[in-house]
Amino acid sequence: MKPIALFTETKPIDIGIWNIHLIHKLLYPIEAGINSVTDLRKHIGGSPRTLYNKIKFADELRLIHWSPNEDPISLTALGQQYCESKDTILPSRLSESQAVLIRSFVMSNPYESSVILGIASAVEAVFALAKNTYPVPMPNMMAYFTFHAGKYFDWKTDKAKYNATRMYTNYATDLGLLAKTHNNLYLTPEGIRFTVHMQLHKGLKLVESMKVL
Repeated sequence: MKPIALFTETKPIDIGIWNIHLIHKLLYPIEAGINSVTDLRKHIGGSPRTLYNKIKFADELRLIHWSPNEDPISLTALGQQYCESKDTILPSRLSESQAVLIRSFVMSNPYESSVILGIASAVEAVFALAKNTYPVPMPNMMAYFTFHAGKYFDWKTDKAKYNATRMYTNYATDLGLLAKTHNNLYLTPEGIRFTVHMQLHKGLKLVESMKVL
């Protein structure tokens, strides 16, 4: 059914970036005027694969303009705001202003990309599991999140499930939507508000889609 295609075809992806702040070494040189992937590779160093993963992740967060296999790269308006919101004392860390900026974008555009939907799905999964046990143990989250994200046939091994779940719960924690202690997950007040907003958004999107049939 076309009305539910938006909810079934977009699924989280494992890019291999553990935390949001790890793309700062990519973004800040672009802000400073480096506007090609070739020049970024020379400036940043490291493996081409790692650079590609960071570029892909930044693109998924809609912080950069970039087309696959193309050399030009630049900041989006959101990306420019993100860089301007950096912590001037410790620019490598994610500032509170940056977290608020991305959190607001994710809340307003939960189906914008695979990574953004993955963040939203992780928060939703913790919300659902909290009905059974709270705080939510990571092993419970791994099993449920794999199904909830529609990745049962992709994340087949325990390692794949763990890595993907850890990444997306890390992103949600970075944004202040979840909290972690030891091997347990908690919803923050922002996470609860986000989940309610997300569920309402889903219903409205589905109704809007069905109107065009």
